[in-house]
Amino acid sequence: MTRALAACLVALLPGLTTAADAALDAPAREAIGRWLAFQQGLRTVQADFVQVRELRTLKSGLRSEGTVWIDRSGGQFRWQSGPADSPKAVAIKTGDTLTLLQPARRRGERLSLAEAARSGGRGAEAAFDLATGDLPGTLDGLTKQFAIVEARRDGGAWRLRLTPADHRLREALGEVVFLIDAARHHLRGFEMTFRDGSTVRTTFTRQQFNGPLDPALFTPDLTGYDLR
Repeated sequence: MTRALAACLVALLPGLTTAADAALDAPAREAIGRWLAFQQGLRTVQADFVQVRELRTLKSGLRSEGTVWIDRSGGQFRWQSGPADSPKAVAIKTGDTLTLLQPARRRGERLSLAEAARSGGRGAEAAFDLATGDLPGTLDGLTKQFAIVEARRDGGAWRLRLTPADHRLREALGEVVFLIDAARHHLRGFEMTFRDGSTVRTTFTRQQFNGPLDPALFTPDLTGYDLR
């Protein structure tokens, strides 16, 4: 995962201006409420994913596969693309720190999320809440961070299309679509459309909820890394 993408898989700070929302019928409200409640009950997640990034300059999308581990109780997160034994890119969030690694090149970068927030950089103030579904627990809380453009049933999933309420994030990110399982209420995947016309589509192919996670996932050995 590149720094540019990491910068937009971001948690918006609480207290943003509420934007106008699409009218939601009772089934849509219930589906969103059940999804948000399900997310609040998660302690850990391990999920495999397929991600496709489409650019205007390329005829076919850039496809990658990987795994994400989330420890919500400890505020920790690891997003890894490429084979398990030789990952291409790793992003780890622990507390206030986001670490981006390129294992093949032995290069890395550490970002202070608090410092990014103080400097007004909405795009880098926290790392991956969109990916993890770590969102407010209520519909009212959600609409303080996003405007709901559309919520509709599409087969076995609800398709929830949102735009960020914060104008600084809107300069880079046009909209986000969450795909919510209609029966089990978990997040199947998400899509992001950027202002430059590029899109990133992430589908979770296998998920395990509330199982044990190895603490070493969030404390990588950085011996030999050129760390900025």
